[in-house]
Amino acid sequence: MYRAFFICLTFSAALLNMKGARADDFESLDFPPDEVLNVISAGNNGLPTYNNRTVNRIATVDRLDATFTLSVDFDPTPETSVGDLRELIWESGGGTIGFSFVYEHPNTLVLRAAGNSGISVATARVELSQEQLDDGELDVAWTFDIDNGAGLQVITIIINDEVFASVTEDLQPDWSGGNASAFGGASTSLAAGGGNTSLRAQAFLSGTFNLEEGLAFYANANYIPGLVDDDGDGLPDAWELLNAGDLDALDDGEADADADGLNDTAEFERGTNPLAADTDEDGLDDGAEVELNTSPLRADSDGDGLSDGEEVNEHGTNPTLADTDGDGFLDGEELFFGFDPLDPDSFPPPGVEELDDPDEVINVLGTFPAYNGRNLGRGAVDQMDATFTVKALFAPKLDGNREVLFETGGGWTGIALVYEAPSTLVYRAAGRDVNPAGVNEWGWAVATVRFQLPEPLLAVDEDGVLDGEEVEVAITFDVEDENFGQSISMVVNGYTVGVDSLPANSNDWSGGNAAAYGVAGSGLASTGQRSDLTGINFASGSINVEEGLKFYSGVIWMPPVTDTDKDGLPDEWEGFYFPGDLAALGEGDLDNDGLSDDAERLIGSNPTVADTDADGLTDAEEAAGGTDPGNPDTDGDSLSDAEELDLGTNPVNADSDEDGFDDNVELAAGSDPNNPNSIPGDFVVDLDLVEPAEVINVLGALPTYHGRAVAGFAGVDLIDMTFTASVDFDEKLEGQRELIWETGGGTVGSSVCYEAPSTLVYRSVGGSGLLLGTVSFRLPPTLIEAGDLDLAWVYDDLDDAGVQSISLVVNGFAVDTLSMNLGGDWSGSNAAGFGSGSTNAAANGANGTIPVSPFTSGIINIEEGLKFYVNINYQPATTDSDEDGLADGWEGLYSPDDLGALSGGDADADEDGLTDTGEYEAGTDPFAADSDGDGLSDGEETATDPLNPDTDGDGLTDFDELNGDPATDPANPDTDGDGLSDSLEVLAGTDPTDPASPVIVADSVVDWSETGEQGAGGWYYGYYNITTDLDFIYDPDDFIEFLNDTGPAGGAVSPDGNNWTGANWDLTTLGAGPWTMIGLEAIHPNGANSDPFEEHWPIRRWVSDRDANVNLIWHMRKTNLNGAGVSGFLFINGEEVDMAAIAGRDGVGVTRSVPFALSEGDVIDLALTPIGANGNTADSSDGSANWLKIAQTDGEVPPPVVACQDIEITCDVVADESLVRVAVTTSPADCDCDSVAIFIDDQPAGILAVSDIGTVDVPLPENCDPGSVHAMEVACRNRLGRIGQSSFCEFTCPADIIDPVEPRFRRGDPDNNGAIQLTDGIFILNFLFLGGADPICFDAADADNNGSVQLTDGIFILNFLFLGGEAPPAPGLDCGEDPAEPDDGLGCETFDSCG
Repeated sequence: MYRAFFICLTFSAALLNMKGARADDFESLDFPPDEVLNVISAGNNGLPTYNNRTVNRIATVDRLDATFTLSVDFDPTPETSVGDLRELIWESGGGTIGFSFVYEHPNTLVLRAAGNSGISVATARVELSQEQLDDGELDVAWTFDIDNGAGLQVITIIINDEVFASVTEDLQPDWSGGNASAFGGASTSLAAGGGNTSLRAQAFLSGTFNLEEGLAFYANANYIPGLVDDDGDGLPDAWELLNAGDLDALDDGEADADADGLNDTAEFERGTNPLAADTDEDGLDDGAEVELNTSPLRADSDGDGLSDGEEVNEHGTNPTLADTDGDGFLDGEELFFGFDPLDPDSFPPPGVEELDDPDEVINVLGTFPAYNGRNLGRGAVDQMDATFTVKALFAPKLDGNREVLFETGGGWTGIALVYEAPSTLVYRAAGRDVNPAGVNEWGWAVATVRFQLPEPLLAVDEDGVLDGEEVEVAITFDVEDENFGQSISMVVNGYTVGVDSLPANSNDWSGGNAAAYGVAGSGLASTGQRSDLTGINFASGSINVEEGLKFYSGVIWMPPVTDTDKDGLPDEWEGFYFPGDLAALGEGDLDNDGLSDDAERLIGSNPTVADTDADGLTDAEEAAGGTDPGNPDTDGDSLSDAEELDLGTNPVNADSDEDGFDDNVELAAGSDPNNPNSIPGDFVVDLDLVEPAEVINVLGALPTYHGRAVAGFAGVDLIDMTFTASVDFDEKLEGQRELIWETGGGTVGSSVCYEAPSTLVYRSVGGSGLLLGTVSFRLPPTLIEAGDLDLAWVYDDLDDAGVQSISLVVNGFAVDTLSMNLGGDWSGSNAAGFGSGSTNAAANGANGTIPVSPFTSGIINIEEGLKFYVNINYQPATTDSDEDGLADGWEGLYSPDDLGALSGGDADADEDGLTDTGEYEAGTDPFAADSDGDGLSDGEETATDPLNPDTDGDGLTDFDELNGDPATDPANPDTDGDGLSDSLEVLAGTDPTDPASPVIVADSVVDWSETGEQGAGGWYYGYYNITTDLDFIYDPDDFIEFLNDTGPAGGAVSPDGNNWTGANWDLTTLGAGPWTMIGLEAIHPNGANSDPFEEHWPIRRWVSDRDANVNLIWHMRKTNLNGAGVSGFLFINGEEVDMAAIAGRDGVGVTRSVPFALSEGDVIDLALTPIGANGNTADSSDGSANWLKIAQTDGEVPPPVVACQDIEITCDVVADESLVRVAVTTSPADCDCDSVAIFIDDQPAGILAVSDIGTVDVPLPENCDPGSVHAMEVACRNRLGRIGQSSFCEFTCPADIIDPVEPRFRRGDPDNNGAIQLTDGIFILNFLFLGGADPICFDAADADNNGSVQLTDGIFILNFLFLGGEAPPAPGLDCGEDPAEPDDGLGCETFDSCG
């Protein structure tokens, strides 16, 4: 049966009338897409959200029309591809605002868009026909029209250029929220079914994407193909053919092909099947459903667990009302339990005494989909009564994190059963209540039941094996108790140990977050402050997985009690403490705590222990004082009940003086918790008295902190924050900075890294990425050897100076603090990371990020985890117990446990000329004479920074500046103020202290013609069209000069005429490309992907008017900090003499100098290319800036390295080494030919370096049969890697070939550390895109064994590690030789980890 169409009334009104199409509606896609994705990516693991994105210079694309296209060969879906296992094609955003396209069983494409805070959802569906499944690739498109002319939004599914489904809804003109997007991979946050919740999907499995064509995105384009209606009946031919197979079976007017009372035109308009009288198979014809106001597309219109036909034809219930008799129970629920859904006095009882067969049993530990919205045939289970049971052996638990037995949902809506110290089962349910602002919201209430397991119920460890009796634990949730609220209870071994209740309207026990059984969940039901608690995997015992987690839907278990000895105490309760002995407890007080045994039962305390919760108060004292004898901290303020009584605070009120600050917060800040007029300042001096709002115990990527709500605070990145972590550091003397933590990005973000030399650096950036604050601390040897260090980094959103402060704290001492304007926001929307999970972090101060690698120089204490203190500004207190003027905390950093090693006064422990007091004030190392290792003692650095080897950041160390010839100012990057840094002048051989040196003979910025005059000052502007250059070798004659046909004022750009706009040179016409442009400094190339336009390299040209020795000083940086990057080339008379490539987010760039003996008439060309650091020639946000200065010098200059004009080779076979030794001679002699490309019999044989003596050793090919003759071509490679001149020779294979020993390696382990892990994928990405080190074994880096090292290798490793992808090909995970046939030529010089 086809359920292919759902086309609303606007189809004919808006889509059939193409004459009224707006400027952003297109009948055909005959123009290039704005973006193409060719790689599968899972949610939160690769693709950024489309929220507020700029694509191809089009800003905020999610608030414009959108069209996506993809070619797919679909297979039939398995029955499992439903619910959370639907298959993802594409998505962005989430349940609040989002857009998703999925493939569901049966063979159905489903397009959803959510808006209006997730309450409004539009859904379009197309069930593919068998013919479509058999046709091979289908061209699929899906669109979002932000305004159909009536202020509504329209989503559409298009197959092979015909509209198959379209839905109009009042959403909002925005189709993506802030959650990440995904293409073909699994995702946990899809546009949902309403209710502000997200759906989930697995990776696409049922078919094949055409990744060569890729996913194409057309921004600001609403694709509406011309509709075909050849028979003129008002019905689209595509719809008629899909449903009926021909154009004659269906017609307009009153024609009703399936005789269901709904004519064919009405079926088209309502999306029903015109050849099926009962489209949704609920027992009611489509026409009858329209009359009854039920949905002909949903079998159960009111969601009560009964089909519409069953309600009308069998039970007489109302199919549009879930609870016909209004007794609080769904019609389906009443029938299931044998009650009358038409009688309000007939309904199920509140509980059952015995449990029958469960509705579901989970027999595997792990995470699984949440119960939110699930339906077992009687409606959403999380809005019905529920009982869960689990059996386990419990070992004693005296400390440590809470451990998860079961949970579903989270801190806003959810339930959780956990095991906490001391040996206590805790059941929490989060519900709704009035928040501090007076609004009733989810997450502001919590019900809690605790039960401390008595000793007889605890298992004993016997030689590593737990010995004891299993405990059965049940938890219940009553969605409507006798008070019309919600109640929870916990049952242990058949006895109800406790109950608690939630306020009314909390009748939902699971949010959308995942569920978990025995393992740490994504977030646990909380403390009633609208935030998640955290936990770890259950480890203090063992869960009976065979019995499993049992779920009883619609059932409240209320087991009866017995009292065989008639002592007033239930036998079940007595059995907790004295199994098999009912005489031990009775009318007395066994533990002599002042409470009778029965009184202990009633308040939930242990009748055998005087102080059940070990808080220092007897159970009787707690009963008298109103505290909980089973909870050492009744009010949850991190102070025990006994501590509160000692302090005089109220142990049942977290804020004793009700001044808005909890008691522990006041004590931490030094204010009086009993005085409402004594409140904390804006800082905390002791974190031990404050509970973190969040603890992360797993390394890797994290959601951004941007705009997050945690612990009742919304937008936590706009208020104070403190994070802590414990780390054991190794010494770090070199290599890439390593990530400890980061969030946001280069525009707004914060990061903490470990950098050489052994230095902690905390950066925070705001103000559009230009306000950068940095604090740092170099770890002394004492701390590197000390084991775990307690780190804290703090952001004060408003300090005493009215700006922001950041500080870095080590072992309780603030080692560095900075106060400056940082914009008041510490996280942008990019993802966060802890220890790993990101290759870039905030920030470089130029609206760009800095590269980072995972933390490997030490061990992060995962058990302690990353702790987040919301709205906490940690300013640790300082003490000076030996009264030497030096803080004990500072002395302890350098001399642990010995305050006598450092002293005040004139003491100078390291004899560097700076007293210990001076070192304390300067933040230098009192035991290192030269703290920054720049060659100057700390005492000598009176005018420089003793913690920075290059105080002015000009590239010269302070020592080199003071001792140079001539000496320069180490505190001034440009000593002579001539605009050139000291290091650049030293590099260029000019005098950095003489403003007249160098003499600038030409300057592209100073000499810029504001009237568009070509040749002014010797400067010309144009471009090189590499696409039309058949030899791909730049020649001065390839320069195409821009035209100015309109004079100084400029005018509109014309493809065949004017290129001067009045401000810059530009080829862009009508905003459609090509994007070739040159301005004062601004410059933009045109990429190879800008079809139908060619690849252009814009060029600044200067023609020399003199003979002189000069330095050609040129600069290049990115201004649009995105994309794959650009390259710059410097040519002299067409010969390449210098080049550099920079990454897409490099806003600092490079400045380089090339010496040259200039002659009059020489042509200097500075070109910018779209070639990124990874070799990508696509135009991907390539907006940049560059300039060229020609500086005269009096010194001699060496001749430039030029390209080779000729190459000659000789080939000699060396039989005993199984190789051909090639002697290479080039002309000119010193031309650029450091490496060569080898081809044997026209097949690539590798890229090899030329030795210092001009030889190359080429291994004999595998088909080198004795006496066989082979042709070899050897071609020079320039620094760009392009092949130049080549030469040929022949060689004859010898009779006896000694097989060389092939190197052994492990494929997928390019960093050669003996294991395949995340660092290997990152190593490849760093090598390809960030200038990282070359792999010592290219075969190991070729993870997918396709014969080259490229982006797919990094993705291959990540898929293998985290997404169940294939293992690396042979030799695979074990060491072995390369089996590649034929030899791929990559080679492997050495591989230490394989011996």
